[in-house]
Amino acid sequence: ITRGSSRFADMVSTSDMQHFKRHRDELFDAVGALSPKGLIRRICVLDDDLMKRAAATSVIRRLLDKAMFSPFATIQALMDGINHFILMLSFRLGPAAALMHLSARDREFNPHLYLFFTSTLMLSISYFGTKAIH
Repeated sequence: ITRGSSRFADMVSTSDMQHFKRHRDELFDAVGALSPKGLIRRICVLDDDLMKRAAATSVIRRLLDKAMFSPFATIQALMDGINHFILMLSFRLGPAAALMHLSARDREFNPHLYLFFTSTLMLSISYFGTKAIH
């Protein structure tokens, strides 16, 4: 509220503000309950400028906050972190280790571990590939 609107501030009571906030929250919940995933997908296909403008609205911000901090999204982010760690580890112990042991006289290279970590690497890559498609 600015200095020039002091008369307006005197006319609005705290009960009016609480009533407004309650109805605003009900409206936001009603919009969010329509089809949250479908609404987010539709926003994602908009042009960049329209997407930024839509994401700046209070309704969409609240919807995105609920979607991002849901238990499912938290577990999915944790699983992605674990899979990224497995991806790095399996690359380091699979193909990268094979590149370091190219000598025929090298006895430290274990082909069984190479096959295990390479197949684990392929599983991680296919997980992230299918996730990117869907």
